[in-house]
Amino acid sequence: MRTRQLIDTDMPMCMNDTENLTAVQTDMLRAVANGEYRFNSIPVVRKYELGSVQTITRNKRMLTERDFIEKEGELYVFSDPVFERWFKREYC
Repeated sequence: MRTRQLIDTDMPMCMNDTENLTAVQTDMLRAVANGEYRFNSIPVVRKYELGSVQTITRNKRMLTERDFIEKEGELYVFSDPVFERWFKREYC
C-alpha cells in the first residue's frame, strides 16, 4: 500500500520525466524493465524496435546521462526504484 501511495505521489514527476522521451527511448526503457541487456541482439532489437546500433548507443548514453538508467555489471537498471515501479505499471 505504501509503495502504491509513493508511486501515485511521484506520478506527475514521472510523467514529466518521460514526456520528452522518443518512442524508441521509451521502448529501450521497456527493454530494461523486462531485464534485457543485450540491446544489439537481433531478437531484442526486433522485439522492442530499438533501431540501428548508432541509435541504441545514443539512447543508452542519453538515458544514462539523464539518470533514467545506470549500468551494474553487464546489466542496465533503473536509477530510481520508484520511477521503475511507476514505469512498469504504466508501460509494461
